[in-house]
Amino acid sequence: MQTSFPRRVVTFLLFAASLCIPAARAQPAPGVIEGQVFNAASGNALVNARVALEGTGRVVLTDEAGTYRFAGVSAGEAQLTVSYLGMASQKATISVAAGAAVRREFELMLDRAVRSAVQGEAVKLAAFSVIEDREMSAQAVATNEQRNAPNLKNVVAIDEFGDRGNENIGEFLLFLPGVSIATSGSEPTTVALRGFPGNNTGFTVDGGEMASSFNGNSRSLDLREMPMNNVSRVEVTKVPTPDMPATGLGGSINLITRSGFESRTPKFNYNVYTMFHNRNGLTFDGGPRNHSSANSPKFIQPSFDFNYLRPINKNLALTIGGSRTWRAKPMETGAKDTDESPTWDQIRLVQTVSQWNSLAQTFRTLQGSIGLDWRISPTDTLSAQVQYRDYNLYITRSVLGFNYGAGATGNDTFSQSAIPAGTAAALGTVTMNGSGENVDVITETKHYTLKYRHRGDTWRIDGAGSFSVSATDRLDIEEGMFNLAPATLTGVLLRGDDIPASGGTIPTRYSATRGGVPVDPYDGGNYTLGNPTTNQPDWNTHKYNLRLDVARHFTVGIPFTLKIGGAVDTYISDQRRYAKTWNFRPNGSTNAADRLASLFNVFDEAFNTDSPTVFGRKVRWISGQKMFDLYRANPSWFVLDEAQVHQNFVNNSRQLRETISAGYFRFDTRLFRNRLSLV
Repeated sequence: MQTSFPRRVVTFLLFAASLCIPAARAQPAPGVIEGQVFNAASGNALVNARVALEGTGRVVLTDEAGTYRFAGVSAGEAQLTVSYLGMASQKATISVAAGAAVRREFELMLDRAVRSAVQGEAVKLAAFSVIEDREMSAQAVATNEQRNAPNLKNVVAIDEFGDRGNENIGEFLLFLPGVSIATSGSEPTTVALRGFPGNNTGFTVDGGEMASSFNGNSRSLDLREMPMNNVSRVEVTKVPTPDMPATGLGGSINLITRSGFESRTPKFNYNVYTMFHNRNGLTFDGGPRNHSSANSPKFIQPSFDFNYLRPINKNLALTIGGSRTWRAKPMETGAKDTDESPTWDQIRLVQTVSQWNSLAQTFRTLQGSIGLDWRISPTDTLSAQVQYRDYNLYITRSVLGFNYGAGATGNDTFSQSAIPAGTAAALGTVTMNGSGENVDVITETKHYTLKYRHRGDTWRIDGAGSFSVSATDRLDIEEGMFNLAPATLTGVLLRGDDIPASGGTIPTRYSATRGGVPVDPYDGGNYTLGNPTTNQPDWNTHKYNLRLDVARHFTVGIPFTLKIGGAVDTYISDQRRYAKTWNFRPNGSTNAADRLASLFNVFDEAFNTDSPTVFGRKVRWISGQKMFDLYRANPSWFVLDEAQVHQNFVNNSRQLRETISAGYFRFDTRLFRNRLSLV
């Protein structure tokens, strides 16, 4: 078959035209720019560094690992600007290949270091320069966190305060503005924000609520329970946002643990130290012997802490931390060191009760933590953290309480008992070891956290689950001592003289008579043995938290973010108290004369040889440990009211379980070049 000439011509012209028309080029695929921002001095990753892709208006903040990411970047050259408050900003031009990912890391330096280099100043290594740089870097971290927060909060990097040991997180919190710390006299106990009580202050670790059992029937978290290994920084939020727990009416405190991605290279830090008490001086000797061997150390023991950060590769990192602290507070000597508690009749200006106390304490903590960070993809990270803390406080006391009785007379220098008209018996009473408690407090806290984080260009997802358990035992008879073993000297005409005009609050000299016959109030053998007690509670608390937050960013004329989320919290508290009081009835007798301490082996003569004096006067102390030995040797002399024991157990034990679920919706935007944040 022949093709016509016109058709051949048309075909030829179309072919020629196709050669003259350039082929349409396919649009190159966009690329990705990602990387991390570090502190050049410390090598630590910088959180909330501002990374801007110039010419596009796109800005991102680095995450906890200092990571940033821009997707959908046009192929060709792109310019990034990285800024961080307190540090010199940096710019970099990056070539982006079509469909490829480019990695660029930045190392920022403190402003002053850059200025010195620009001005040509010689670099001088001054004493403590490493510490100074570390603290300046820590301040920059805290300032940037606060600058980019959508609410009012303070952020403090732990490194800002140097090495202060790992015994109690309250030693750091007391430096923060608006934070009130209550103490036991020896260590921080509870924290309050904006004047609200401690049970209205939320406390979390990596966003997960901590279980608390130290204070028994209370939701107030005791700082002695808080694990603080591998803590990087502390967030104190005074104005909560909708995505935060509503338990903290006064505000909330969140401890943020270290991430293995915080450093580009492995880091191992450690401290070894010991703590002395001014009463013993700078000596490794453990000090005078106490009632209990647990409070009679032969030598001052060492303390230590360490943390290890190991970025195994760009996608996997490990953190390990641990610490052990030991500290002893010896008993008050009774001469220069005294612990006094007066009670005054404010109308007649007469001191009615004078109490002298001597308290020995040994503090021990053991902590450990391990964390794992896994970067599943450039936008997804999974983190797991386990925290453990064991707190032990051993307390023994020697107490003398002088009660002058009704109608006591005196002035600002003395107090004296009265003898009621028509009677021969005075109303004064002296009690030995009748208040306070002898106890071994053991609190164990475990905290488990699992977090998932997605950081895409449009979507941000945060999911977290935590489980926290706290258990407290307050042991006495299981440690070979009664909680209280009171003894009394009753019906005496009691007089206390020489109340100091300053430097003291109770009389420094005491005398007693009964029926006109002098009775030595410093000799425990003159006292009648009372009814010993135990008060061993078993407190357990569990907390479960599940949270999910999803946010979508909209890039329009005024960019904004919509965020929704929900949480489920479960709280379980099981409190049991095993309180008992024994009636001391030697051989069945109830007569006071048959219960005189001098008739029984209840004195630790080795302790009394070097025991605390009461304003220089030696005291023959009755030993709670010896009293317990007497109980074990003669159990029939100590009579229990079993019905009362059961009633005490029922009335002082309780169990609670509650589950709270909540959801929220949140809208965020920033105006005036990010100077105004609306939530």
